[in-house]
Amino acid sequence: MSEMPPSFETIIFERLGNVARIVLNRPPVNAINFQLTRDLNQALDLARRDETVRAVIITGSGEHAFSAGVDLVELETADGRAMRRFIETFYHEMVELQYKMGK
Repeated sequence: MSEMPPSFETIIFERLGNVARIVLNRPPVNAINFQLTRDLNQALDLARRDETVRAVIITGSGEHAFSAGVDLVELETADGRAMRRFIETFYHEMVELQYKMGK
């Protein structure tokens, strides 16, 4: 481990040897909101750029669910532009980061 992993608001990021572990941490059901999306994308990019990381595990905190999915309460109050940006970030950037990661 070359440096301390950053601290995030809605996820836990840790390195365990050559494995990066990303834990969704928005109790009680880890609903995906704007902040979690930003944190997750930053953590995925961090793992992608770290040559010592060979694998990435994404899991959820708590006992009930990995994730309930999108936080509908937050999307309900978002304007059209914010909602479009969220969907583009969540579905495009996150999936692309995982796909191109090579781990």
